[in-house]
Amino acid sequence: MPKQSPSSPSHFVLFCLGLLLWQPLAAVEWSLDFNPVPRAGSRADELGLRGVWPNTCTPETISVKTDATENSKRIYLLTNTQQSACNPKPTPFLLLFDFPKNVSASSEFYWLHKGNSQSSEHLLGFKLLSQSSGQSDIRPASGWWWPEPGAAQDSGPGTGLTVDYQNGLLTLLTQTFDDHGQPEWLLGTAPMKRGIANTELIKFTQGQSLTGKYKPPLIDNSRNAIHIRFLSASRADVWLESRQGDSLDQLISLRKLTMVRYFMDPPILDRLLKGRWLVAPEDNPNYASSTQQFRVLSVSVKAPEIKLGFAKNHVKGTCRMHPDKFDSPPQRCEIEIQTEAGPITWTFKSFSMDRMRGHNQYGARVSAFKINPN
Repeated sequence: MPKQSPSSPSHFVLFCLGLLLWQPLAAVEWSLDFNPVPRAGSRADELGLRGVWPNTCTPETISVKTDATENSKRIYLLTNTQQSACNPKPTPFLLLFDFPKNVSASSEFYWLHKGNSQSSEHLLGFKLLSQSSGQSDIRPASGWWWPEPGAAQDSGPGTGLTVDYQNGLLTLLTQTFDDHGQPEWLLGTAPMKRGIANTELIKFTQGQSLTGKYKPPLIDNSRNAIHIRFLSASRADVWLESRQGDSLDQLISLRKLTMVRYFMDPPILDRLLKGRWLVAPEDNPNYASSTQQFRVLSVSVKAPEIKLGFAKNHVKGTCRMHPDKFDSPPQRCEIEIQTEAGPITWTFKSFSMDRMRGHNQYGARVSAFKINPN
């Protein structure tokens, strides 16, 4: 048997070296911001993707593309990495690119990555963006939210959110089940700007039973997130994100739902619209002297129109509903009241429990509050 050369590595050394070089890739930490590194002459809408890569082969930009959807535009950033001589050392990275032109105020950002030129693309990150400072802020209705009946993303029973919104801070809680049928709770809190929020979710498992002795819950270290874009005070698009494990080769699962504020005492439209209302202008500091009242006595539906019956003849109005979505709030309501100074028309597009928000015929913002359910 030939002797091993002193300069050649032994099998044991090669094995140890292989163990050193082969390590599961930790999940990349990243954030996306507008103009993250202000520089002279830089564009205000420049985007920066920064974070910490699990090894020294940091990502490089291949392309930035957009396409349009019904409510927003999608931005696709494609990156790849070189696979030679990667040291398993966490390395900071920064990718700068211009925000695409003619992109709507609300955008969906997808970060796609390729391990090399021959590998397939996989989703490495997702985030909702809002660039327009002129976009009106939405105050979502607190309570229980449910997938919108009949929507393209309707999941049916089993998915819901508890939403709480106070002073610009959005808190979301959902209860679900794992693959073995055991309950899980996911909690996230984040500031919301212009109706958009992105937040990671903390997952709790086990814990105390309803009447049993106290048992602390366990915190699951799986990576979950929620992205939500409110379309009104009672309707939102929701993306649920999960990643199993901590390695880069684990794909992100992204599930989209359209959710609405769920009212516990149907019929929804009767509960939402019938009653005595007080309308006040939001932009007038002396709004108490500028209020108007009306009383809705009846609600009749002949899809897609909702006809309202009022207590006084000088008030009339109709609403339009989402086609085949009888359990959802209306799309919009228009109410006209005759006054001594002439007719006043209000258009409401945001609905929540005992409240509607909209504008008058001149564009001034108004709020309507239900002061009596009868």
